[in-house]
Parts: sequence; C-alpha cells; structure tokens
Amino acid sequence: MNQINPFYIIVLSIVIVVFLFFKISNLENSLNEAKKSFQETKKVAFELKAYKNAFKKTKQNFKREIANKYWIKKNNIILNYIPNGVNIKANKLNLDILNKLSSRIFNGVYKIKSFNIQTKDNKTASLEMSLQW
Repeated sequence: MNQINPFYIIVLSIVIVVFLFFKISNLENSLNEAKKSFQETKKVAFELKAYKNAFKKTKQNFKREIANKYWIKKNNIILNYIPNGVNIKANKLNLDILNKLSSRIFNGVYKIKSFNIQTKDNKTASLEMSLQW
C-alpha cells in the first residue's frame, strides 16, 4: 500500500501534458493578437509622425507659398502675425485674387479659425480670415 501505482503517474503526466498544450495554444493566440495590434499601432504612429511633420512646417510653408507672393503685396492684403497664427484682412479685393488666395489656403494644411467674406459689388469683396498653426 505504500507504493504509488505507475498507472496513476502515467495518467497524471498525460493530464499535465494536455493542460500545458492548451495553455501554450492560448498563449500563441494571444501573441498573434498582440503582434497584429502592434503592427496597427506602428502604422498609426507613422501616420501621426507624418502629420506632425506636416504641421510643424506650416508657418514656413505659409510664408513661402502665400505671404511672399507679389500679388499679396500688390493688392494691399494685410497679414498680421500673432504668436500662434496669422490674421488676413483685405478691403476692395478683386474676386480673381480672392479666388487665388482662398484656393491656396484651402488646398494647404492650415487650420482656419475664422473666415468672413463680404461682397461689395460683382467685382470686389472684403476678406477677414484667421489661421492657426
């Protein structure tokens, strides 16, 4: 009676092996899900980095693409720079110039805080706009 039956030892070892097999398969599934999640997070991180780089240079892009153009100075468009953006004002602005300016701003990566256009007649308009970076 003091001896352990070898059959019990074999059954116990089989139960332990089966238990470990199921645990390992669950861990493999968890690992695969974690890898997929990591890959998705990595893609989002690269996208966010691209957006950060795009908005980081917004001020320089604005000065290069819009503020330094000759038609801005020629048509008396007033650019008032503030620490986190720029205010744009223009009176008696030709509609073609207004179209050119607004298309450049809308096609850029600028955050428009306020935008107000009032037409004076069929050829001129006034503009008040505020952009933030």
